[in-house]
Amino acid sequence: MEFLFTGRAAFRKLERIVEELTRTADDFQDVIVVLLPQNLTIKEIRYAEADTVFLCDGHASDKSTSVCIPNGQPFSAVIEIIPKRGRTRLITGFTDQLYSPSGRL
Repeated sequence: MEFLFTGRAAFRKLERIVEELTRTADDFQDVIVVLLPQNLTIKEIRYAEADTVFLCDGHASDKSTSVCIPNGQPFSAVIEIIPKRGRTRLITGFTDQLYSPSGRL
């Protein structure tokens, strides 16, 4: 299933879908968001005032990378339910972290 999203509505919709699939999927399956067209496996999505930030698995190394998409700019993603790849179940996480541009809360 592929989705085209933008901003907070996208964040909330993805979060709801991942939560529902996590409840209904087998415990031996990962539930992950994949950012398209890069095909990046997303560990966590963070919503901030200016951007939606995707924390991704690094493909060629053990390091993670991030992709920032300005809120208001659409992005495309799919949600995959796949056999568990590691010892622990991977489920894309969500953090809503509103902040002001000055860095003050």
